[in-house]
Amino acid sequence: MTATDMTAPALALGSLARARGREWVVQPGSNAEFLILRPLGGADEDVTGLFPALETVEPASFPPPQVDDMGDHASARMLRDALRIGFGIAPVDREALLAQLHDIAPAVLPFVKPVWTTLRDAKAKRSRILFEGAQGVLLDVDHGTYPFVTSSNVVA
Repeated sequence: MTATDMTAPALALGSLARARGREWVVQPGSNAEFLILRPLGGADEDVTGLFPALETVEPASFPPPQVDDMGDHASARMLRDALRIGFGIAPVDREALLAQLHDIAPAVLPFVKPVWTTLRDAKAKRSRILFEGAQGVLLDVDHGTYPFVTSSNVVA
């Protein structure tokens, strides 16, 4: 099936397509005449252009994941990027994110240390220690174990 035979939603940004014997994610800059595709599980350097009028392109889909399914980090990143593109959000720019983290590192790193050493030292001095109990994942109103949740989101 060529792109001219397909409906536009099947080739929407972030959608999955099957061509050349593998699955791809439709990338920004694609249109009905020319698709920019990244192979599922492939690297940035594997991105390619494809003319649907000249090659067979079909919508692709996958069954919902099951608890026993295991994948690799690259595939998970690819699916996350496809989801972001599908919602009209740019994929995470890893290099830009690392640059931002590098910029703020001098301000943050002085506060980074193993919590257990701080607690050990406070206990050795017989200091009073106050524990906050509303910061656990299982207490999150959306992700927690109802009814034992707090009324706010504690998971970023």
